[in-house]
Amino acid sequence: MANIVSNYISVKGSAKDILSLINLGLKNSGVDELSADNADLATLKDAVKTLCEKGTFRMGDGKPFEKGGVEQGIKVEKGVCFSTFLPIPDTFLKFDTTNHEDAFADEAAKQKKEYGVVGWYDYNCAFFGCKWDSEFDTIMVNQSSEDEYVLEMSVETAWSPSVEFFVRLSKLFPTLAFYGGYVEEFGQLVGYYKVVGGKVLEDVDKTDVFNKRQEEEDYDEAYDLFLEEYSDFIID
Repeated sequence: MANIVSNYISVKGSAKDILSLINLGLKNSGVDELSADNADLATLKDAVKTLCEKGTFRMGDGKPFEKGGVEQGIKVEKGVCFSTFLPIPDTFLKFDTTNHEDAFADEAAKQKKEYGVVGWYDYNCAFFGCKWDSEFDTIMVNQSSEDEYVLEMSVETAWSPSVEFFVRLSKLFPTLAFYGGYVEEFGQLVGYYKVVGGKVLEDVDKTDVFNKRQEEEDYDEAYDLFLEEYSDFIID
């Protein structure tokens, strides 16, 4: 059983730029993109609603591997996951080189050459920052000022926060600012960060502070205080 990390993400930018991010998920789900002409809060809310209703991701079909190995198929599931925005290449869904590298030696070599990693586990860690592709719990959008909008999302991940996913996503949308906060369920990893243009500009470790508060108060109080500080971090 994996330790669960709660992640909170706020993406700030113009309506047009945030719509471009949502449209990426729609495009990868086979859904028509929404026009960015005169994009406003109503447009963004419609786009988010469509993404939540129509969003898809692909995964292996779960067929067991036997000695010598066989390809497994790919099936499409409903939902909005990391891979809705950054699809996992077929090779990692069809060949279990994580557990059966010798059985798929040629495919493992191709993975290493093209992506720098071998197997779904290392791919997910390198491209998403966590063990598994994860489905977003919430996706909503608000307007923070006349010209600025905020796309808010939350997602639970296994073992580690999803920083790398947003680093990679921000490379595609350099005009957007990505803010993230995370709390591991036992307080072993706690912090928040800001990413712009594929670079982590701020990285604040709150693990020690969080655990000290747990000792003085309790977990829930420490969690609430962390969320307050994270909210202030986003506003600043």
